[in-house]
Amino acid sequence: MKKTVLTLIVLTTLLVSSVGLADFIEYDKEYIPFDNYRMEPSVSGKYAEPRSDIGIQQIYNVYIPTTHFYQKDEEWKDDIMEWRGQTLGDAGCIVTSFAMNMRSYGRQTDPKRANIDMGDSSNPFVWNDAPNKAGWGLVYLDTLEWDASREVFYNIALNALLDGVPVIVGYKQATSDRSHYVLVNYLYGTGYNLSDYWVTDPDSSSSSLIRLSTLIGDRPLRNVAVYPPK
Repeated sequence: MKKTVLTLIVLTTLLVSSVGLADFIEYDKEYIPFDNYRMEPSVSGKYAEPRSDIGIQQIYNVYIPTTHFYQKDEEWKDDIMEWRGQTLGDAGCIVTSFAMNMRSYGRQTDPKRANIDMGDSSNPFVWNDAPNKAGWGLVYLDTLEWDASREVFYNIALNALLDGVPVIVGYKQATSDRSHYVLVNYLYGTGYNLSDYWVTDPDSSSSSLIRLSTLIGDRPLRNVAVYPPK
């Protein structure tokens, strides 16, 4: 009798363990941590809606002021991001860009505070957690487009900037497969060329705006995220 009970306990334990492992593996397949962010379902909000004025050569001049933060600033460059354990100086471009996004709305935050607020959603960066953590419930994730094409980026960025909302965009780095993220907060041109967009770069010690085409060249874009205020 004891042997039978013991066998049932062992089989039950194995069954429960295998179910848990299967669930974990399925989760990892859907949300594979890539670089310094987590894969999540795309979000298509109002800024992802197709524009009706494509082809119209209108010149836009839109600047959204923000505070420039340097991710390698001595004040926070060695701060650890959870859960992966990388530092803000090494891999904190999204956290820093999000902090600059919040500052454009007049919110008193910085990369150190944003990293603390994100908790274990900081590294990899969990896009869907940001509004209620580092965003304090004051913003929402309207649009999240994975590996965006140039055309998709133009549509989203033009829609957002004309509405006074900056855009976080990533691109493949020149010397590795890692991505780098910046905040797009100035548009001058039709909006249908990378050279029309200027960014505040968290990896630059200078607060000067940088033309997006200069940073990216012909390399692919990564993700585009838009966090408007509520």
